[in-house]
Amino acid sequence: MRFFDTILLWCLMLGFTVVLGCDFTAPSETRLPLVEAYLQAEAPFPPVSVRETLFVHEAAFPATYVPPKAQVKIYLLDKNGQIEETILYALSSEAPDSYLPIDSLKTVLPSRQYRIEVRLLEQDKMITGETIVPDALRLVNTNGKTFRYEQSPSYQATISPCKKEQETKCHYIFSAESLDARKDTVVPFWKPGSNPFNLDETPHVYSSPLFNEDNYEKDASGNTVINMLWISITHFGRTRVNLHNIDQNMVDFYRSQSQQQQQFGRFGPGEMPNAITHLVGGVGVFGSYSTLTNVIEVHP
Repeated sequence: MRFFDTILLWCLMLGFTVVLGCDFTAPSETRLPLVEAYLQAEAPFPPVSVRETLFVHEAAFPATYVPPKAQVKIYLLDKNGQIEETILYALSSEAPDSYLPIDSLKTVLPSRQYRIEVRLLEQDKMITGETIVPDALRLVNTNGKTFRYEQSPSYQATISPCKKEQETKCHYIFSAESLDARKDTVVPFWKPGSNPFNLDETPHVYSSPLFNEDNYEKDASGNTVINMLWISITHFGRTRVNLHNIDQNMVDFYRSQSQQQQQFGRFGPGEMPNAITHLVGGVGVFGSYSTLTNVIEVHP
């Protein structure tokens, strides 16, 4: 699973496990269907997870729990919203809540609209959602591949102008993954026990907050110049840097789960709004993104 998917999956499960039911006066006695899938532009179609939410008092599903059986399809839509192509899914042989595309070579088209359709067979319930896949990111140039820690400027990626598929700003998340994560390569800022986050272990990945395109400078040709923050680097050595352009569904979910998990001080006792979900008939996320990846090397 890609790092970006892993982070979103963790946020999603934590958010819906803890938050669902907070708007009710009593805990729900019915599990809600939980669907999640993330389309990446120019990548193969991803797994689709079909599960149910935990009850408020549960830390995990009981050993006897069986995920709901489903029929899963993803449709490519034309400009009029009509079905142009159908991507069929089948239940994975390795995970009872995961569905995989039958054609593993088919890839997601950037700047196109997709609809997911999940039919819960035993409940006679349909869950649907739509996403517009962001345009693929194109790298114009960088300012190098080898850097001294905390030098100025830091790593810069110049990308082609953002193509808007909806009447919103383009939104980015920057992440960095250390490929040489060892105790002897930890940068001073991230030393265990002395870092500002009081972490006992140094993470090997770091993900930035959500930014929109106005947070970044433009060059004379209108290209966007993305500057890496040095806080992103957790270890010396090779680092894979990723720039993600995410769709509106993921923007809404990311913002709402950030409020739930990181900004408790804004809410009164017992008040916590649910994460924003754009699915009809269930909860979860059907979102999409495009990713630009590069590997740099950082020295002391």
